[in-house]
Amino acid sequence: MKKTILLLITVFTIFNANAQSGSWANYELVVTPENTEKFVQAFDEFYQSEGAKNMPMALLTENSLGNQSECTHHMSFLTNDAKMMSDFLNPMVFWANPDAQKLGATLGSLGIMPKRAFSGSPVVESTAFPEAQNGVQVIWSLNVPNNAQAELINGFATFVKTMQPYFDENKMELGLHQHLAGDDRGTNYWILASHKDYADYMKTMKDMSTNPNFANLFKSFGNTENTSTILRSVMKVWNSPQG
Repeated sequence: MKKTILLLITVFTIFNANAQSGSWANYELVVTPENTEKFVQAFDEFYQSEGAKNMPMALLTENSLGNQSECTHHMSFLTNDAKMMSDFLNPMVFWANPDAQKLGATLGSLGIMPKRAFSGSPVVESTAFPEAQNGVQVIWSLNVPNNAQAELINGFATFVKTMQPYFDENKMELGLHQHLAGDDRGTNYWILASHKDYADYMKTMKDMSTNPNFANLFKSFGNTENTSTILRSVMKVWNSPQG
C-alpha cells in the first residue's frame, strides 16, 4: 500500500529563504464524520482554557486527496519557540496540565488516537501571506539521498528567490522542510505549496509546466524520489499570532 506522509506548516509566520529556527509536530488521525464536530469542540474548549496559554499554534486539516484509511485529518502544532515545543512534546510537562488531561479524556472517549506523530523544521520558505487565508495545501514527500541534499536545498532556495514575484502576484506560498524525528516511512524532506483553492493550484501547475525556472529546480533533484503527494484543506486554526 502506498504510504502517505503528511506535514503542516504555519501560513501565518513569515520566513525568509534561509535556514529557519521554527519547528512543527504533526499527528495523523482518523476521525469519523460523526466525531468531527466533537473533536473540534474539544480543541475549542482546550484553547480557551488557562492551560493553553503557552501552547503552540494548532491547525486542523482534512486529507482531501490521499490515503483515507491511513489518515483523514492532521493536527499540527507550530512554533518558533524551542522551549514551548519542548514542553509540548514532554509528557511529564504536557499531561501535568489539568486542561490537557481533560482534552485527552475527551479524545479517548471518542476513540481518537494518533496513527503517527513526527516533527520537522522549515529549511527554505517563500514569503507568507496570512491575509490570503490560503485554504488548500499540496504536499510532496521526498526521499533525498545524502549526497543530493545540499544541491536540492540550494536549488530550492534559488527557485524561491527567483519566483518570489510570481508568488507575490498569486499570493501562494512554497516551502521545503526537513524531517527531525518520528515516523517510519523514510521521507526526509517535504515540499509544501499553499494556495487559495484547488483552481489556483491547477493554474500554478499549468504556469510552471512552461517555466524554465521550474525545469532548473527539477535538475537539482538528482535521484530524489517523490514517494507520495497529497492535498488537504485547512479546517480550523487555534492560537494564531494573527488573533
